[in-house]
Amino acid sequence: EYLGRDPNVGYWRDMHLKIRGPAVLQLQQVFVEDWYYATGANLTQAEIFPRPAEDGPVKAQVVASGPARDREEMHWLMFAALNEARETIHLTTSYFVPPAALVSALEAAAYRGVRVRLMVAGKMTYRWTVLAGRSYYASLLDAGVEIYEYERGLLHSKTLTIDGHWSLVGTANVDARSLFLNFEVAVAIYDRRTAEQLEREFEKDVADARRILA
Repeated sequence: EYLGRDPNVGYWRDMHLKIRGPAVLQLQQVFVEDWYYATGANLTQAEIFPRPAEDGPVKAQVVASGPARDREEMHWLMFAALNEARETIHLTTSYFVPPAALVSALEAAAYRGVRVRLMVAGKMTYRWTVLAGRSYYASLLDAGVEIYEYERGLLHSKTLTIDGHWSLVGTANVDARSLFLNFEVAVAIYDRRTAEQLEREFEKDVADARRILA
C-alpha cells in the first residue's frame, strides 16, 4: 500500500490490516491498557467495546509489548518463528538494527537451508540507521541471507512470513528500541492466503529494491 508521496522522499510504502471479529477485542484491550498506563484514565466502560463481528475463517492473535507489560513478547515471538521456519522467511522492516538473538536465528535458518529474504529501508530513511543495519550484512550474507534495500521511496512496512502459512504484521521494527522499549502491537495470522498475499507484495518490492551482494 502506498500512502502518499513526498517530494523529498517519494512513495511512502507501508502495510496495513483491516481486522474484523474477536481479534478486535484484543486490540481494544491493548489500547485500554496502554491508555491507562499513559494517563491513569480507565476506559473499560462497556459502551466503548462494541460487539465484534462473527468469527471468520482466519485465525489471528494480537500480540503487544512495551513498558506497561514489562515483557518482551514481540522479540521472543519473532525469535521462535524464525527458529521454526523450514522453507522460507520473508522479513520486511524499516529499521534493522537487530538484537543478537535475531541475527543468530536468521543466520541459523539460512544455514539449515531455509530461503531467508530480508527487505530493509534504503537511502530514503535516516542515514545512521541504514549504516547501523549494514554493519550486520557481512555475516548474514555469508550465511546465505538475501538482503534488499528498498529504493522507490520510504519503506515503513513491518511484516514477517514463515513457510507460506504464518504471518506477523504490526508496528515493531527489528531493532532494540522497538522490541524492548516502545509500545508495539502486531497481529499473528495463521492463514496461507494471507501469507501468500504478503509474499506477493514482497516480490513487488524486490522490483523497487537493490539487492546487496557484498
